[in-house]
This record gives sequence, structure tokens and C-alpha cells, in this order.
Amino acid sequence: MKNILHGIACISVIMLKVLTVSAQKQQISTLCSGPDVKIYPTPGDSICNGKPVTVTAIFSNGGKSPSYQWLKNGNPVPGATSISYKDFSVFDGDSYQLLLTPSSDAPCTTAVYSNIIPITVLQYQVPYVTIAASDSNAWPGLLVNFNATAGNAGDYPKYQWMVNSKDIVGATADNWGTTTLNNGDSVCVLMTSSYLCPTPATVKACKVVKIATGIADAGTAAFQVYPNPVNGVLHIDGLAKETQIQLNDIYGRVVYRATATKDKETINTANLAPGNYMLQLTTNDGRKVGYKVVVD
Repeated sequence: MKNILHGIACISVIMLKVLTVSAQKQQISTLCSGPDVKIYPTPGDSICNGKPVTVTAIFSNGGKSPSYQWLKNGNPVPGATSISYKDFSVFDGDSYQLLLTPSSDAPCTTAVYSNIIPITVLQYQVPYVTIAASDSNAWPGLLVNFNATAGNAGDYPKYQWMVNSKDIVGATADNWGTTTLNNGDSVCVLMTSSYLCPTPATVKACKVVKIATGIADAGTAAFQVYPNPVNGVLHIDGLAKETQIQLNDIYGRVVYRATATKDKETINTANLAPGNYMLQLTTNDGRKVGYKVVVD
């Protein structure tokens, strides 16, 4: 019986020692929370060629006065011993890291390395923009669409359309259309690149539009178009054979096309939606005349 009690006592002592050591380790682990350090670049991890980059550290549990040593491409930088480091000589692919040594008042004084920041150096690019019109020789009242094509402009370029140097409110997409242009109007687009390193940041393209001015464009041609407004049948008199007849809606879509076989032709407008249309007559020698036609 005495031996049994002695054995139980020994086991209890051993268990107590194990628990004590475990508690001590837990206390040490709690007290010794190692430093944590992160670095980040300014203005970012991509910069323009020839520009500097600044790397700055944020840390915790490093004590009141830790020491710093910056590394570039894995090598210590002489004199780079502050919380931030500004480098004026950066090449594509250069990387930065910080070795932080906690001060003596820190919970743990083991030196730690930060994350590694690689830098991308971008070359300057010259952006450009061009304009294409749906109709370079439009007719009054018809829709003319303009499309801008940009290059070296980044993923999200910005646009502003203008007519005769005045901004068009809300016209900020890469396309724009209108039915209110006059002959000789200058349509321009300003494109601002979203690429990080453009030179310059904003470029401009313009196109002077030609709008047909009516009977004067047909030289000596003389036609009679009636009734106007029309509700049913439109008459065209004074045609020469092989004159091309074309009727467009305000969006520029062709709703009627024919070639004259006699001096008088008609167009049935019964199935056309009410609104404004443009009648274009082209003689066989290339002369043109346009008429605004209203369908009731």
C-alpha cells in the first residue's frame, strides 16, 4: 500500500512539473510576440522611367527605437537606415526589402525581414486619337456618327467631343452623333490617356464636315419635288435618265433607292413613319442635290 501511494505521489509531481513547464512556455510565447513589418512603395509599384520611388515601413512590436537596414535587390544599401528610403535610380525589376531589428524594450529582439516589393518601370508613350465619320459628305438633318480610335491610351481613356471649340455636354464616350451640323463645322474630340506615363496626357483630333447645301450642289440641275409635306405619294419632276434617287431617314438609313427611267418618278411614302427624311438626287455626271422631305 505504501508503494502504491509513493507511486501516485511521484506521478503527481511529474505531472505538476509538466504543467509548470507548459505554462512557462505559454507565458514566454505570450510575452515574446515577434515584430511584424510591412513595406509599401510610393507612388506605387509601377513608376515612369526616370522617376524616384519611396519605400516606407509600417511595423508593430519593434520597440521604441528599432534599427532599419534597407536592401535593394537583396543587398544592403549604405546609409539607408531610416523608416523610409527614397531611390532616384530605379530600373525595371529592382526590388526592395527591409531588415528590422527591434530595440531592447521589444517583447522579442530577433531581427525580421519585411515583404519584398518589386518595381516595374514604364517607358513614356505618345498617345494618339483619330476620328472617322459615318458620312464625310452629309445631308442637312441626317444623323452623322463620329467614332474615335485611340492608341497608347491605357485601358480607360476619357473623351470629350466638341463642335467649333465648344464642349458638347454629356458627349464623353468614344462615339458621338448629331443631326444638327452645318456645312464647315469642325468636330473635335479630346482624348485623355489613362496610361500611367503618357506624353502628353491629352491629345486632340478634328474633322471639318461637309454638309450639302441644296440645289446649288447640283449645278444647273432643276428638279421639282412635291407635295412637301407628303402623305402618300411624292412626285419628282425634271429628272434625267439614270439619275440616282435615294431617300434616307434622319439616322442615315436608306428607305428607298431607285434609278430614274423617265423624267418623272414617284415614291410611295404610305409605309414610312412620320418624320423628316432627306431626298438625294445624283445625276449621271456626279452632281448632287438634296431635299428635306417631311412625311405626315
